[in-house]
Order: sequence, then structure tokens, then C-alpha cells
Amino acid sequence: MNRIKIIGLALVAMFAIGAVASATASAVEPEWNIVKEVTNRKLTAANQAGVKSILESNNLLKTKVECTTNKTTAGEVGATGTKTVSGVKILFTGCTSALGGCKSAGKMAGEIETATLSGEIGYLVKPTKVGVDLTNAVALANFECGGTAIEVTGSVIGEITPLKTVIKHTGAAFVLTYEEKEGKQKFTKFEGGATDVLFAKIGTAAPVESGQSAKDEAKPEVEGTEIKIEG
Repeated sequence: MNRIKIIGLALVAMFAIGAVASATASAVEPEWNIVKEVTNRKLTAANQAGVKSILESNNLLKTKVECTTNKTTAGEVGATGTKTVSGVKILFTGCTSALGGCKSAGKMAGEIETATLSGEIGYLVKPTKVGVDLTNAVALANFECGGTAIEVTGSVIGEITPLKTVIKHTGAAFVLTYEEKEGKQKFTKFEGGATDVLFAKIGTAAPVESGQSAKDEAKPEVEGTEIKIEG
């Protein structure tokens, strides 16, 4: 009888340890997994065909800046930590607004170029949705539309898919989806984190909350590199 009790207690202990291990595993934050690295671990991205990028401010005029295309120069993942993204620079083209044509200083008409952005990935909804939060300590972008200066500050969060899938230089891509409505971003923070949103200062007016919509596809820059998101 004592032996049966001891075996029973041992089984209970094993199940308890298993439950703790399972809970710990499910609590793991999302991270980049560099499955294979050739030369670098950088991603390049571009908008999905026909999908515009829109910056909309939550002011009385609901001021919009619409761009027909965008392209992201190589952003490095996992360089300074398993969750990080760094060295991201985005060039938007075909940009217009009700104020007039838009451009960044030194760029062609209709071109808006961001500053160098950085950020990290995190859970939007654990464990099924992961997002990317991009920011710059000073400003994400400075440009003018129809002679009116616009400065964009803060952070922008979008969802990234798929999870647990190896992405290569060719074939399927990571899809980054940024959504907003009337200047309000769909995702404004990571689960359990602080609020991170965009602000736009238009002319001499005070900065107002703003939202970004876009749908981009991202892949490793070089043939042979393979990356996936664990979580």
C-alpha cells in the first residue's frame, strides 16, 4: 500500500512539473529565429500591389496623406536582441494630400522618406497575434505638403504574419498590416504594455493623434537566409 502511495505521489509531482513547464512555455514572448544566415539577417519590404499607404490625422479636417507605393530598405532583425528590429528606412512615393503634393527635403516630388526607425516585436493578442512597433527617438518623418510642414512622431504598431513559418528570399513573405480609422490606430500597444501611437504636427497647429494604414510584404534581403517568428 505504501508503495502505491509513493508511486501516486510521484505521478502527481510529474504532472505538476509538466503543468509548470507548459505554462512557462506558453508565456514565452515572441522572438526572431534566424534559421539560417547568409551574409546578413536583413529584411526588405514593399507594399502589396494596389494597396496605398495612408497617414490620417485625428483632427477636424481628418487630414490625409496618401502614397501609391512604398519600399523599405533593409531592416535588420535580432541584431541587438531576439525581439528587435533596427535600421529600417521607408521611402513612400506618389504622395499627395488635400494640402497639395508632398515631399521630404532633398527628395523628388511625391517622395517621403522616413528617418531610420527601430523597434521590436511583441504580442498583440497572446499567443495568436504578433505585432511590430516602429519608432524614432526624434521623429519618424519630416516633410511638407503644399508648402505646409508636417512632422510625424511617436510609434506605429502593425500586425505581422505568419508565425512559426520559415520565410526565405523567394516564395511566401511576412505580411505587415497597419490599420487605422479616422486617425486612430487599430493596435495601440502590446499586450500588457504602454500605449504607443503616432502624432502629426501640421503647420503651426499642436500635434494630433494620427494613424497609418499600409499592407507590406517582407522577405530576407539575400538568397539563403531563412527567418521565422517563434512565440
